Amino acid sequence: MLFFIPPFLPSRYNFEHFRDLCERAFLTLRRHGSLLISLLAMMISTGLPELSSEQDLNVIRDTLQLDRGDESDALEHFRRDFDQSLRNAWKISLDWWFHMMNQMRPKVRARTD
Repeated sequence: MLFFIPPFLPSRYNFEHFRDLCERAFLTLRRHGSLLISLLAMMISTGLPELSSEQDLNVIRDTLQLDRGDESDALEHFRRDFDQSLRNAWKISLDWWFHMMNQMRPKVRARTD
């Protein structure tokens, strides 16, 4: 997340602004969650590996906390996830580094004799 904060503004301002934008985006997606789920359900048959079953839709439902009636409860859950992702940022950076190194490695073709 921190990669999206422009470097030319004071970092505290940037972070709070970024967090506010994330919260507003979450609430907007949540408010239109039923429509989003319906559209994604129609796309299951397209063969996208990330969207191949009803279980994938359940991930969206859970992420948007669509089962919670109260928007403030859902937002609190989002804030906890947001804070947890900040605490685990080093793991994500390490994962990206390994992914990048793996992509830079020369590909060796398997021999079929």
